[in-house]
Amino acid sequence: MNPVMSTGGALPSCSPDAGLDNAVACGYLVEAGGITLNTNFTADVTVTAVAGVGSANPCPANGTKSLSLAAADGRTWNLDFNVTGLPANFIRTGDTLGLTVASWVGGTTIGGPSVSQSVVVTRGGETILITWTGTADALLGNSPPSSSGVPAPVTIAGVSLPDDGRICESFQGACWTSFHRALVTVGASSTTFQPGQSVSVGGLQVVLQKFEDVSGGSCDGLGELTFAAFAP
Repeated sequence: MNPVMSTGGALPSCSPDAGLDNAVACGYLVEAGGITLNTNFTADVTVTAVAGVGSANPCPANGTKSLSLAAADGRTWNLDFNVTGLPANFIRTGDTLGLTVASWVGGTTIGGPSVSQSVVVTRGGETILITWTGTADALLGNSPPSSSGVPAPVTIAGVSLPDDGRICESFQGACWTSFHRALVTVGASSTTFQPGQSVSVGGLQVVLQKFEDVSGGSCDGLGELTFAAFAP
């Protein structure tokens, strides 16, 4: 489906009880002081500590965990994450993991993170956790399209999330925000879902927090996609 800009009221209004905010799918690799890492790299790491986060940014404070990670060459990072449905002891101190991080700047919604990021975590060569927070276009090397703020189709670590059409829209300030369904595919399995939902597909649990475009005034061309996937 070719995405178009928000319709400015032609779609149904998003109901407060539509469940569009019922899921969290947040993950960021950060440096000391909580600064979001803006770089691309792959590394093998060991989890040296797992802690709760009382006040996390940009992930919600309630339920967010922080992994202290160390590479053999002395580099260290923290992975802050909060994903609806993720088991409490999913990752433990002493675990050895593979880490692949891609970061990019710009193109997020107003008020969104200035640095967007995807994180893929593996254990024994198998993907166990994926987080994607921000816009799709910049990571894929595309300029934000002038006719649409919808993120381009995303494929990461075998998970594909193209747009599957608008659900509803709401007016916020000077901007129309349209909320979208996604068609998620993992391997040979596919299903549709919407923000606020979690689905099981292809051996992964996939959680969609945001899939939206924004238009009107100075908002044109801004879109955001936030999702996570984990091996249950």
